[in-house]
Amino acid sequence: MNLLDICEGKHKGNPQSQAAFQSVRHSERHAQILELLRVRPMTSKEIARALGVQLNTISGRFSELRKAFRVVPTGITREGAMELKIGVDSMPEG
Repeated sequence: MNLLDICEGKHKGNPQSQAAFQSVRHSERHAQILELLRVRPMTSKEIARALGVQLNTISGRFSELRKAFRVVPTGITREGAMELKIGVDSMPEG
């Protein structure tokens, strides 16, 4: 799955920014978020707590995963945050 650089408009194609995006697009953080969501749907706030980080530290990862349809909203809101679940593209095969 090819994730889109949601900051592309801001960095205007800066080669260093493009390289940085490429190096982290399949980051460990994406894997951690997806692993948590494989257990059960969670809100971004719940995931941040489970990972022991501030929400603003990982909010960009949610945007990337949502844009790539790897996570999708369930339609349920808790604590003022939308619950997310694994998207079809992130389901294990088998």
